[in-house]
Amino acid sequence: MWWQIWSEFGARRTTALSHHGATAGAWGSDAVAPSTGIVPGMITEYEPSPWEPIADHVQRYLDTDGEDGAEWEGAQVILLGTIGRRSGKLRRTPLIRVRHGDSYLVVASMGGAPDHPQWYLNLVDNPEVTVQDLDEVHELRARTASAGEKSELWAVAAAQWPDYDNYQAGTDRDIPLVICEPR
Repeated sequence: MWWQIWSEFGARRTTALSHHGATAGAWGSDAVAPSTGIVPGMITEYEPSPWEPIADHVQRYLDTDGEDGAEWEGAQVILLGTIGRRSGKLRRTPLIRVRHGDSYLVVASMGGAPDHPQWYLNLVDNPEVTVQDLDEVHELRARTASAGEKSELWAVAAAQWPDYDNYQAGTDRDIPLVICEPR
């Protein structure tokens, strides 16, 4: 399966934060850098995914404010920004767009892999996240849905990506549904 291929990509590549010329400290203390979701002073470096297809997808999305990269296999995509729990660096992950009121739902399925995705572990450690939806960047707080919330909201997510049901059926892991709410 694809997650086995993923483990072969261990090399990490790091680049200085350069999207739209962003540098920490260039805005006021509570501002967010345009189209980056970076809170100045909080992050100074963005670390792309070590998996080239994901890194390329994210870069295309960022470079075009979602004009290229906002759709994947017929589904709409957002970029989830988390802080690496070990590196402290900004990480961005393209995920299926599931809007629910003024919140976003993200599903930590990793295609039904036996382990949680790294982005999920990052947001458990630091729930302050960003969601870039085309050219809009939202500062949000993430939390894992309770069992009752997951029961209610799973169908909302599966309506956007029906394979979520197959992923859950194919793993012993309880796939987390995450609610990203306004701060």
